[in-house]
Amino acid sequence: ALPILGTTLGKMCQDNGHEVYWASDGRSERSRSNAEKFGFSDVVVQRNLVEMCDAIFCVVSGEGNALSIAEMCGKNGYRGIYVDANGFSSDTTDTMLYRLAYKYRLKLTEMGIRGWTVFDEQIPRPETAKMFISSPEAETVKDLLNSPNWVFTTNDEVRPKQTIREFNAGLRK
Repeated sequence: ALPILGTTLGKMCQDNGHEVYWASDGRSERSRSNAEKFGFSDVVVQRNLVEMCDAIFCVVSGEGNALSIAEMCGKNGYRGIYVDANGFSSDTTDTMLYRLAYKYRLKLTEMGIRGWTVFDEQIPRPETAKMFISSPEAETVKDLLNSPNWVFTTNDEVRPKQTIREFNAGLRK
């Protein structure tokens, strides 16, 4: 997860009474500092998340990273909810993600995010922070993150990323 947005999602889950885990191996000092600040439990390596978590949120930089995390989950038999919160990835990456989800039977949930972090008050904030969550598990994911500061749009189908791109584009207008 990105040091800021991933931590924000973790904090939202924590605020709803959930234990938050993260894997420190290969992560930045900023990620480490953020996780320590909020008391997230370090499982050290990513594959340990598969055993510990009912939902794994993937918010990463670099499209290859998103695919490698999905593949790691699949190869390790993950049966929880896999949330891909990389709403601006390419069509090629999206196609590969769908193939991985099908191959490994991942419970893929797509998420588009338009909002702010828990960190920087200097960042201009939209009037309302919004998330678009799409999958049969959308309501469950919404419940993990539920916050009075966010508006959630859910759909019980997995939709192509184009839907999330259109959602985010509409928020920028």
